[in-house]
Amino acid sequence: MNEVKQLRIPHMGSVENARVVTWRIAENEYFKSGDTLYEVETDKTLTEVEADSDGFLLKRLAEEDEDFKVGDVVGLFADEAVSQELLENALVELRAEPPSVETIDTAGRSGSPENMTLEAADDASPVQTGVRHSPLVRKLAAEHGIDLQDIRGSGPNGRVTKEDILAHIDSKPAVEGGEIAAIVPPGYESVPYTAISNSLRRQTIARRLSAVVSEVPQLTADMEIGMEHVIAVRNELSRERVEKGESGISVFSCIAAAVCKALLAHPELNATYGEKKRILWQAVNLGVAIDTPDGLVVPVVRGAEKLDVVELNAEIKALTNKALDGKLAQADLEGGTFTLSNPGALGLVLRAEAILNPPQVALLGLPATRQVPVAEIGDDGNYRVEVRTVLRPSLTFDHRALDGGHVIRFLNTLSEYLVDPDWLLD
Repeated sequence: MNEVKQLRIPHMGSVENARVVTWRIAENEYFKSGDTLYEVETDKTLTEVEADSDGFLLKRLAEEDEDFKVGDVVGLFADEAVSQELLENALVELRAEPPSVETIDTAGRSGSPENMTLEAADDASPVQTGVRHSPLVRKLAAEHGIDLQDIRGSGPNGRVTKEDILAHIDSKPAVEGGEIAAIVPPGYESVPYTAISNSLRRQTIARRLSAVVSEVPQLTADMEIGMEHVIAVRNELSRERVEKGESGISVFSCIAAAVCKALLAHPELNATYGEKKRILWQAVNLGVAIDTPDGLVVPVVRGAEKLDVVELNAEIKALTNKALDGKLAQADLEGGTFTLSNPGALGLVLRAEAILNPPQVALLGLPATRQVPVAEIGDDGNYRVEVRTVLRPSLTFDHRALDGGHVIRFLNTLSEYLVDPDWLLD
């Protein structure tokens, strides 16, 4: 029997919201298993959603740039074309009662980093009576102060579409109020502006950072560490590899390797805080904060403590390339136990204090290395001024889980590994 089935926003790890970016399949078009149906943007990454079976796309129920919850229905399909009556009946059922039509079955199949196959959600979209308007339509209406009940919808069952909203706006003078007017502070009404929609990633960053700042008592400790020896060792390692036609080693990777060793010596920083107990993680899953055009992401090098500096360098480089190409998978972004932030790579940052990345209890920010005058005692017992290359990392920590002593001891150990870095050559 040629039944009408549903396309839903698939499960993607801890992701709750997704935005449909673009459709790859048109209505009344056949597709095959493995074809990309549409792309979604989450707070983490851009994901291509693939079909897990052959089919015929009957109806798109999501417009581009619409926001949805995981499990929301975004389209209807069948094995073959169906009658208009059968399609209309399916649309009525979808809007009037809990979904009863079949979804694509993906049991036992998992998605690749940028190709997520469809799966049915545990929680279906909420039951609504009457016409259900899309998030994009509701957003446009709010921005322009429009009551949707005042518009005669041209969509199925009187559903108001984006085109209906735009036509309504064109037919009437702009209405003050709504979402945009609520954002503009008093006294700024005459100042020209452009309104830019926040991506899901930016909204999530804002929500999570606001929560952690209000809920977690954070402090930051800095320490000055000499970097001349580790830079010399790094140059030696890189020179040997380049001569063999291999890629060089970054200073950041050397610091990351030292951080992993220091965390093994101070596991209380590689932890998660709970009111009654703390969890000390037995693996160092190192989060690496990466600046991308779409916002900050923190992919994770799993089991980083088991990698030598060459292997760690390769993993960091691979994750960085995936982040910049927008190809990180949800699995790349989960399970971090400690985070490294490297704003010094973007410019001559003097201090790299950062906000914690929950549920972690510590984060190390790395500013740029600098050449500074340093007073040193000579063999004759007198001070002299030398120019040295130094790093002043900032360790932000959760004061519920850690005291200053824990943090200073960790930084002391990190300094020892960087000042005497011959272990990198082992």
